[in-house]
Amino acid sequence: MSSTNPTQRKRKYKGRAPPGPDQAVISWKEEEFNNLVGGMGFRPEWGAQYPPVGSTALDAPPGHITLYAAFFREVSFRLPITKFTAAVLRGYGLHISQLNAIGLPRITHFEYVCRAYRIEPTFQMFNVFYSVTYASSFYSFQARSGVAPVCSMPLKSLHDWKQKFFYIRRGVIPIDMPYRQVGQGIPKVDVMEDYGAQDWFKRITQKATAISQLDEMALVGAGMSLLWVPKNPLGQSVYSYQGKSLEFKKVFVNYADRESSYNTLPSEDDWKKVEDVCTFLALFNEATRIISGSEYPTSNLFLSELYGIKEALDEVALDVDDCMKDMVDEMKKKFDKYWGSCNLLISIGAVLDPRYKMHLIKFSFKSIYSKEKVDQEIQLVEKCLEELFKEYVEAYKEPNAGSSRSVNDGSGPSGSRSGSSNFTSSRFGKSIKTGSAKYHQHIKSVDCVQSAKSELATYLEEGVCIIEQGVHFDALRWWKDNKLKYKVLSKMAADILAIPITTVASESAFSAGGRVIDPHRSALGTKMVDMLICGADWYRQYYGLEKKKKENDDVVYIALL
Repeated sequence: MSSTNPTQRKRKYKGRAPPGPDQAVISWKEEEFNNLVGGMGFRPEWGAQYPPVGSTALDAPPGHITLYAAFFREVSFRLPITKFTAAVLRGYGLHISQLNAIGLPRITHFEYVCRAYRIEPTFQMFNVFYSVTYASSFYSFQARSGVAPVCSMPLKSLHDWKQKFFYIRRGVIPIDMPYRQVGQGIPKVDVMEDYGAQDWFKRITQKATAISQLDEMALVGAGMSLLWVPKNPLGQSVYSYQGKSLEFKKVFVNYADRESSYNTLPSEDDWKKVEDVCTFLALFNEATRIISGSEYPTSNLFLSELYGIKEALDEVALDVDDCMKDMVDEMKKKFDKYWGSCNLLISIGAVLDPRYKMHLIKFSFKSIYSKEKVDQEIQLVEKCLEELFKEYVEAYKEPNAGSSRSVNDGSGPSGSRSGSSNFTSSRFGKSIKTGSAKYHQHIKSVDCVQSAKSELATYLEEGVCIIEQGVHFDALRWWKDNKLKYKVLSKMAADILAIPITTVASESAFSAGGRVIDPHRSALGTKMVDMLICGADWYRQYYGLEKKKKENDDVVYIALL
């Protein structure tokens, strides 16, 4: 690799033809790369790498290929690669890194048009409309003359896209892609005969459409993207799909009036069912947001959400005319099977929330369990809570009963000496405990332990905290503020509430760790990694900062043909 300054290398080609892959030097921020990797759902095993400073597209490490950010941002290309895109590359014998950002969208646009008409695209069909061209060290496609166009307006020229590239493992594109040499010439493939008489040709050339950046929902619907595939059993993604479709209800009607070939317009009854499903899934969507949050939700938040889900399932299951009854019956069976026995961690976590205490247990268990099991499950929670508290009392008692430590009081009552020792030394070298030290040890162990025994009863007997609806409540902070009143119970609450109920937070931490320990920082020690990840999380929490969102859920673009 040349040691020439990257800026000088870029200036060298100023005013000439656009630089090819051997000339374009990387020129984009690593933060942009990380946003792309996260936003496009790149898997860790794909090994996406940010190139070192001064690298070119031809400097990919062994076993890696070069891809460009514009492929994903402006061209609607997605990984894993579709079978059609792979067939086009294989048919022409092209390497994907040799395609420019103007040629690749021809492939994605053609596939999307075909799938919109429910036609399975093939390489032979694509070859009818396009031929290969070569310019500025890149291959592209141009429309064949004399053939009815499928594209009314190609993608406009993109600026500086060649400098924004990255490396990824070769196996991500699972086809044979030899790097085509210039001396091999432009690949030419014979066009199929009688294509004009084919039904698919007549349909996709009815109305040529412009190439544009496709919305993610459109790509998912066409089977060209996996980014919005539901990732959890509570149906958050399904709710997002159907909720967005309701917003564009009138668009479907107008489209049906304009396009005679569109014969799948939902009826009023269909829309009513969609509304019912969205209303039902709204509860699951909110519960998923809380339970599967990556900001470490405390264990006291779960029981109230589970109770709401169980109540909603029971309500729909009892309605014989509901269109969701069959689906809900299966969901209810799984829910009852999983929650057939009490989850003590979630239950005790709810009790240690000063807004709930035992009131939520008695209120929610009536919906979660049958009449025969309600009292039994409540008693189980009470018994386990008392036994656990006793263990904490014993653990708190042990350090106070120790007689091997010296105790220094900085300021004692009137008549005592500030900073005086509780031990005296004898002439034989042994320390002798004074009378005041013995009394201090006795009163600390007896008084604290006896008061601790009543902490749980006092906590449960007091009224619950009334918080206004929608106001954030931090249970851990409440226990921290009341730790002098509940010396033992506050320690128990801190331990219980901090236990993660789901694996989402842990998986999020590992995901973040992969971005911290990249190939350029692989020598970081465990303590330094802990400081980087935890420190960033604590910093955002302390100053009330939020993580940057990867997408705007409020703005949705739908590409209509």
